[in-house]
Amino acid sequence: MCRAARPKPFVSSPMFPAHRLRAPIAVLALLVAAVAGAQTFEADTPVLAAPDAAARPVAQARGGAAVRVLRRQGFWLEVESGSTRGWVRISAVKLATSAATLAMDTGRLGANNIVATSAARSVSAKDLIEGRSDDQAVERLIAFRADPTQLAQFAQAGALADVRFTPLVSLRPPPSAAEAPGNRPSEDSIGRLWVARIMGVAPLHPSQDLQRYVNLLGAHLASRVDSARTWRFGILDTDAVNAFAAPGGVVLVTAGLLRQLSSEDELAAVLAHEIAHVMREHRCRVSLSAGQFESVVRGLRPDPGLSRASAQLYTRGLERASEHEADLVGVQLLTQAGYDPSAPLSVLEKLEALGASDPRVALLAATHPPARERIDHLARAGIERLPMPVASAQARQARFAGVVRAALAR
Repeated sequence: MCRAARPKPFVSSPMFPAHRLRAPIAVLALLVAAVAGAQTFEADTPVLAAPDAAARPVAQARGGAAVRVLRRQGFWLEVESGSTRGWVRISAVKLATSAATLAMDTGRLGANNIVATSAARSVSAKDLIEGRSDDQAVERLIAFRADPTQLAQFAQAGALADVRFTPLVSLRPPPSAAEAPGNRPSEDSIGRLWVARIMGVAPLHPSQDLQRYVNLLGAHLASRVDSARTWRFGILDTDAVNAFAAPGGVVLVTAGLLRQLSSEDELAAVLAHEIAHVMREHRCRVSLSAGQFESVVRGLRPDPGLSRASAQLYTRGLERASEHEADLVGVQLLTQAGYDPSAPLSVLEKLEALGASDPRVALLAATHPPARERIDHLARAGIERLPMPVASAQARQARFAGVVRAALAR
């Protein structure tokens, strides 16, 4: 019979007296056994009095010791373990995910489920697949695109400056079939099929100010890394909490998700993640594997059958690896454009707080890795090494509040 390993307690030392740090091992073992997927320290690490590397240590934690996360501030976590409470780097804590969750196969939704990228107003996968297409949708998005002068003014007003840093992973996408000579128009065609279908079900939000704002923000991000695509951004008028990207450079965010966000940095984090999906051509690769891309390349005109097939592909989630890659590429894009690299963590925490049982996010949760897993993956990748913006977020926070509150106060 295999014995379960006992959790490691804090280390006692003259600096950290045993009588202050000691916790009954039996009680701690029972606690760990009772809480499946408990959070633990990744390795031996000092627990500090404040979220600052120069702060005084209050204890020394050992790798494997159980810990409870109380809150996050930037890349720091306030934690509690036994009688000890203090701050550690986010990478110091392992956010465990159950084996059942890790085995979850994303991308296999039933035909009657609500589609993760569509409305929470009784829109089902069947509605999306069999619904109407709005063939003029992309043209309406183009009308909100920003010119270079507007982009320069946007960056200046938001105190945004390009940031240089050593990349954690290359921002350049790997070569693919979509990059072969003459194939870019076909990538756009696939994207148009999906955009037409989703916007036939969930139309654009009526606020033109909101649409212009998201295009300024999205273009500011995308222009740092990709000038080959004609990027277009839009806010969908639906209560669903989601965002998605279509091949060719179309990124859509639902008003339901926008209502959950608190800052321009958080919205930038959402857009950067979706831009990364397009840059890495995740959807194109799915279409290619399904044979759809080849049909468009051969010159097949979009027809109802192909449009339904495109919609059906989008009722499935991407592979976990694609979501993790988009998280990591997105946070680097975010940082390069002058935004807070910890903003994606705030977005993921809000999604986790909503809970998978909320009908607005149920299928988002079903088609994406758990928020905690994504946070842990980012921490393990070393995003805390990314530089924080030097300029204050006050200016961009003010414009986010002004535009978004006015648009969504209905």
